[in-house]
Amino acid sequence: RRLLARNYYHTALTSITTIQTYFRRHSTRNSFVKQRLSAIEIQRIVRGYLATMHVYEEIYKVTLIQSWVRMRIAMDDAAYRMALVIQAQAVARGFLVRKRHAQLNASAIVIQASWRCFYNRLTYQFDLLDIIIIQSLWRRKLGHKLASEMLFEKRTKAATVVQAAWRCFDCRMDFICYIAARTIQTRWRSHICSVTYNEYKAARKIQAIWRSYDCRMDFICYLAARVIQTNWRAAVCRGKYLHTLSAKIIQTRWRSFVCRQDFVNYMAARKIQTKWRSFVCRQDYV
Repeated sequence: RRLLARNYYHTALTSITTIQTYFRRHSTRNSFVKQRLSAIEIQRIVRGYLATMHVYEEIYKVTLIQSWVRMRIAMDDAAYRMALVIQAQAVARGFLVRKRHAQLNASAIVIQASWRCFYNRLTYQFDLLDIIIIQSLWRRKLGHKLASEMLFEKRTKAATVVQAAWRCFDCRMDFICYIAARTIQTRWRSHICSVTYNEYKAARKIQAIWRSYDCRMDFICYLAARVIQTNWRAAVCRGKYLHTLSAKIIQTRWRSFVCRQDFVNYMAARKIQTKWRSFVCRQDYV
């Protein structure tokens, strides 16, 4: 009986070992298959996330290149507009200078003609007056050649008076000419100063408008860059947060799954051991 019981015990132990081996193999295979499927799913999610982040990075690079190209195009347009403005100013200034030069030439011709006419007329009157005086003196000298000394003195006094009157008249005419020339010079200098001041005011107004436009465009570019940076930083922070949250959820689900599998294996092993011990005790009792 002892030999039979020992043989039966060894047979039962071998059977139990074989059953445990197959059961553990099945449990291990199932656990490996589930782990492999979970790893494949995790790799799919991670690869999808990495591909999405790569696409976002490429889009960001394309956006940066577009921003730089647009900035260069805007700078070229601004330089072209500045060149056009300078050319327009040069053409306008050349036209104004030519027009003013023509007006000055016409005014100078009129002034020179008037002055020559006045000078020639005055010279003719002076020459005619000189001729009349000389003729009068000469005729008086011929008519009063035999006059007495008293008449000579009277004639001398008369000549002195005439010379004084003539010199007074000559000085008066010189003074009138000087006053006329000074008045003409004053008016002409006033006209030149007025034209120069108007051109200065126009140039200053054009420069003020252009500087205001340039400052406004710089401010608009600064606002656009700040909005783009804000949106990009928000997208990056949101992506990091979603990545952290998804990793935490995956880790939680995986730990729960592993704990559940370990608990199921533990309950199955304990139940098998309980059945086996009950069977061994019953066999020993029998």
